[in-house]
Amino acid sequence: MNEPADLTYRVGGPLGSRARRAGLWFNPAFFAFASATLTWLILLWRQVPCRPLPGDPFPNAFMRGCYSDIPILYLNRDL
Repeated sequence: MNEPADLTYRVGGPLGSRARRAGLWFNPAFFAFASATLTWLILLWRQVPCRPLPGDPFPNAFMRGCYSDIPILYLNRDL
């Protein structure tokens, strides 16, 4: 098994006459970037209820699931 073509032949048979290996859908960098962007957008959307808006009182961090120990621990440990 010297080449990836050998593994492809073992798993699914020979490559068809209309098959092509290049393109947008074969590029793993596209999927990595798309999944990272989608994850970032979901996390950004999750933090929308935590933002204080002008004229509104500060949101209740415990009821909205916004509380985090990270900033407090960061400041208390002089990091």
